[in-house]
Amino acid sequence: MSFQLTLHLGEVLVTRRFHLTLILIISLALAPLGEAKNENFLSWKDFPTQLRFGSEMTISSPELEASFQEVYATRPQVEGSPLVWTTPLVDQKIDGIQRSIKQKYKGSKAKSPQLERLKVHGHVERPGLSINYSNGFSMTLFPDPGVLELNHTPSSQVQIEKNIERIQTDYFDEGKMQGLTPAIFTGGGHIHIEVAKLNPVTVRNFLAIVFNSTGLFAGALNEDEFNSIGVAELPQKQKEELRREFAKFDSFDPPDFRRIYDITWSAYNIPLSEESREYQQGRGEMRPQKYHAVSFNSFHALGTLEIRGIRPQSSARAYLKLVKLFVALMQMADKKQLQGERVPLNELKSLKGHPQAILADFDRLLTEAGLKFEDYTEFVLPWWLDKGGEVDRYLEKRPKEGNFCRALLG
Repeated sequence: MSFQLTLHLGEVLVTRRFHLTLILIISLALAPLGEAKNENFLSWKDFPTQLRFGSEMTISSPELEASFQEVYATRPQVEGSPLVWTTPLVDQKIDGIQRSIKQKYKGSKAKSPQLERLKVHGHVERPGLSINYSNGFSMTLFPDPGVLELNHTPSSQVQIEKNIERIQTDYFDEGKMQGLTPAIFTGGGHIHIEVAKLNPVTVRNFLAIVFNSTGLFAGALNEDEFNSIGVAELPQKQKEELRREFAKFDSFDPPDFRRIYDITWSAYNIPLSEESREYQQGRGEMRPQKYHAVSFNSFHALGTLEIRGIRPQSSARAYLKLVKLFVALMQMADKKQLQGERVPLNELKSLKGHPQAILADFDRLLTEAGLKFEDYTEFVLPWWLDKGGEVDRYLEKRPKEGNFCRALLG
């Protein structure tokens, strides 16, 4: 008996027959988005094993990027027309990865994964490859403008750790054999976090912790004001709106989960203004609220938030490091919630253009999360890692442990 399942993931739609492997966050069992009456919220102790993540890892090459540009250049330019989603070269690269994986597992003791070609739909149909392993973990590879993107089944930190070698060898290493490497500045790399099973106050505290760490999206994890603007770079009116929404959330008892979305929705509506020229570049009066460092575009549909203000990961282990960071920050947020604490918003001062202040801010956050700054320097803007560069300068004058004051601006 044949049947068909059609699923939506943001702008991506996947059609499968028979074998149903759900990509990214599609299979999340969503909690009700009403008042917080659920006493079965996940506890911080369970986050490493039960808080689930979805990936948007990307690989590319100058040749692949050029193939998208060539197709775009030959298309009729119609206002509002969608981007180019695939090219003939994409099929060649996916075919090459599929053949290579088959060949690799022929001589291996490891059980060969099931490989299945499928159709992924955004604005147009595009090719995809599903890699399904015997332990239930799966990865789906498909094109996004300029890149080949990888989603995996919704997985906890522990599940990702168990499958880390599969991600590395069957995506990053196989991609490299096809001339594709991590697309550090091309786009993608976003991480989704399932928050619908968490206490609303925990999520609210997580937002405050991340928003207060204004160096994160000014160079520590990325600096891309056009595609993922950070809260510190919002116009002052939007910052004031954000504070009002936090106050509204805090006035509800019990807290209303629907207001998690409201916290950002109003503030993220940025009208065209001189204060946000880079963000508004090439757009009309208003941009979708999706293009923020922390996006709730998928919240109502999937119960997730998307961390967009990060660059594509350089390896599977780099991806795991970021997952561990967000688990640690969410644990901080939940512990404060259990203590009855609502993390206040600070002044949300922009650190853009001040590398030493950004590094100090990042160091402080990592230390509070129980992580080591030295383990996360790979994520800062690459030129800061040059010999004698910003990171070396920071480490030379780094404050003693436990005294992480912000570096002076200027």
